[in-house]
Amino acid sequence: MVNLRLKVVGKVVETSDSCTFSFENTAGNTLFYKPGQFLTVILELKGEEHRRSYSLCTVPVKDKFPAITIKRVDGGVVSNHLIDHLKVGDVLECLHPVGMFFPVLDLKNKKEYFLFAAGSGITPLYSILQTILLKEPHSNVNLIYSNKDESSIIFKSKIDELELQFLDRLKVVHILSRPIETWQGFKGRLTNELVQNLVSELIQVEKTNVLFFLCGPLEFMNTCKSAIVDLGFSSESIKREDFATTKVVETDFYPIDDDKEVKLFYNGKEYDFLVPNGKSILKGALENGIRIPYSCESGVCTACIGTCIEGEVDFSFSDALSENEKKQGYILTCVGKPVTQKVVIRID
Repeated sequence: MVNLRLKVVGKVVETSDSCTFSFENTAGNTLFYKPGQFLTVILELKGEEHRRSYSLCTVPVKDKFPAITIKRVDGGVVSNHLIDHLKVGDVLECLHPVGMFFPVLDLKNKKEYFLFAAGSGITPLYSILQTILLKEPHSNVNLIYSNKDESSIIFKSKIDELELQFLDRLKVVHILSRPIETWQGFKGRLTNELVQNLVSELIQVEKTNVLFFLCGPLEFMNTCKSAIVDLGFSSESIKREDFATTKVVETDFYPIDDDKEVKLFYNGKEYDFLVPNGKSILKGALENGIRIPYSCESGVCTACIGTCIEGEVDFSFSDALSENEKKQGYILTCVGKPVTQKVVIRID
């Protein structure tokens, strides 16, 4: 699949350290994506290729131009470069939208959604929130959004407008760790007890009709998940998104053995190559000149997702995929290591 070339048609400053960039596909066709999915930007700086994942904040059924929101990261090579230098008229190379962090929507659904966001974790949830309100008129949405202070709340005025527009179906709770003295909302950090109190207070349907979407730092999401499970909800009702960038260190955990045989179907072609024992499928593919999709290389963003149709792949330390998705054969090539002598992988 040929990479996208997206032309910047808009740049909006959201907060002092975040910007939203909207794009037009230079190929002329519509960019299809699901609410909650992300783009992987490919950028070359000083002769080195960098890949970073940024969630789409727009609504596929409504917005003409897809957009991503980027927040500065201390020492962030790509985020700071894009915020400082990317301008209207520039063209970015990107991978096609991917990701498993999206709701399965149906016009007849009568569900309740709890969206827990921290900081820039609002980006995919902002897309999901709006899409649910438009596509599921009988469902309710609760947004619990944690930030440092009021000035750091991304999409603040737009969220306020949505809450007024969908007064009977959207509830928004802001939690600030360092608010001004006159702040009337929740203060401090999100705790297990606060999560449970908010869910118990806001819930309006049976537990079987409730779904949770979490996006933010790992500690934040772990707190949310623990509290939700303690309330009696199943882990399958929880989806989470994380864009960690820590690279996985190859280890000698696997016993010494022969190289593993990998057959890979991707973009209408078939590839056969060997993966040294203990190395990931992605690493083996790249070393053989096979350019398959990837971004974080740490088993969290799912840009490298594939399906194992023969053999066995171990990626047990990653929890980016649900148990149900694993049962369907989905694997992550960036951290997935062949266990059997031969594995067959399909990347759609």
